[in-house]
Parts: sequence; structure tokens; C-alpha cells
Amino acid sequence: LAHDVRNPLTAVLAAAEFAGMCGAEQRDKLWTSVYSAAQRAVAVLDSALQEAPGGDRMRGDLGSAAREVLNAFRALAERRGVRIVVEGPLCCPVYCGATSLGRILDNLVSNALKFSPAGGRVSVLLTVNEDLIDLLVLDEGPGFGSDANKNIVLGKQLQATDGGWGIGLHTVYRLVTDHGGALALSDRPEGGASVQVRFPRAAG
Repeated sequence: LAHDVRNPLTAVLAAAEFAGMCGAEQRDKLWTSVYSAAQRAVAVLDSALQEAPGGDRMRGDLGSAAREVLNAFRALAERRGVRIVVEGPLCCPVYCGATSLGRILDNLVSNALKFSPAGGRVSVLLTVNEDLIDLLVLDEGPGFGSDANKNIVLGKQLQATDGGWGIGLHTVYRLVTDHGGALALSDRPEGGASVQVRFPRAAG
């Protein structure tokens, strides 16, 4: 829980810091991102107090959630010299509530930024098929290494130099599978990590 609250709060701190160094128009956009990220942090806490993780079975929009999270992390990406983009349809309906979608995306985007080198790019790609919606998060970091999918096991260190223990990816795995989806990790042939999330498409 602390791990998942920390992700949006990191975006809040970066945006607030960046706001002091930019013009009024850009500052207004940053305050919007700050408010959105703070709301997601509160929603994670509210969800934990009210029900078990992964319990929000409502319909959500993966396209809107992806853009909201990327906007929140844009200041942090700029500070680290990383380009962050989202591509795909605006409407991606899935049977997964906004709180869980926010936690999934916060973890994946923050991980991608963490391991991306300056001058790199983080891409969030959305594809809508007849029955499925795919989310692909790509970075240009060191990748997962051999047998990447073992990294969703809680307590498995992702990188020897990282010091992390896989809490974020394990949380993503639990939330995705709780909502009928699937998660796959791999290394990109050109270098970097690839994380694919696949959800059943919601009707309507």
C-alpha cells in the first residue's frame, strides 16, 4: 500500500518543483496534474480501507487513465530528460475500476521512468480489438534479463543494482489477473523492457 501511494506522490513532488520554474500557462497544467495524482493517492487509501485490493469491479476507461497518469508523470520525465508518450484510442473500456487502473499504470510508468536513461523514451501504446484491449509499456532501460516473467514474484529483485523487491510488478500482476486480464514481461530486441497487459474489452 505504501509503495502504491508513493508513486503518485512522487509525481506530485516533481510537478510542484517544476511549477516554480515555468510560466503561468504551463504552471496551470502542472497544478491539474498535481490534483489528479493526489486524488489517485487518496483513492488507493480509500480502496484499501473499504475493500480488498482489486475489489473494484466497475467499468473503467484504460485510455483516459493512461493519459491522466502520463500527464501526472510528465514533469518527472522532463526532469530526468526522458520523453514520455501515449498512443492509441481515447476510449478503451474495460471491466476494471479507475482506482485499480490508476495503480496499474502508476506502477508501470514509474518503473519505466526509473530505468530509462536520459534521452530515452517511455511509450504507452493502446490497441483495441474486437474482444480485447492491449496496453504496452516500453522503455529503453536495461530490460528484465533472462526469464523475465519470474519478476512478478514478490521478493524477487529485478536488478542487482536496484535494491527493489518487485512489489510494483507483483501488485500489477495481482490487480490485472483479479480483473480477468493477463500480464507478460519481456526484453525488447533493440534494448529495454516491454510490459504487456491484456484486458477483456467491456461491452458498450
